Amino acid sequence: MVHGTCEGEATWYGFAREIFRCAGFTRALEPCTTAAFPRPAPRPANSRLEKRMLRLAGLPPMPHWQAEVGKFISALVH
Repeated sequence: MVHGTCEGEATWYGFAREIFRCAGFTRALEPCTTAAFPRPAPRPANSRLEKRMLRLAGLPPMPHWQAEVGKFISALVH
């Protein structure tokens, strides 16, 4: 089993900010540190997923995550 992800990287704050932007929300978001927002399970400081196995299998890269979030949010709000 291989896990695939879209291209690009984002923080949780960047991901939420893009969702708000795509949905047309104007409410301000404030970034916070992981320490300021404790979760039940510890989170790694860097949780980017490696796509090396997909490249080695000759598969093309997936679209950039921002484009796909935009498509998804557009489908939800229309």
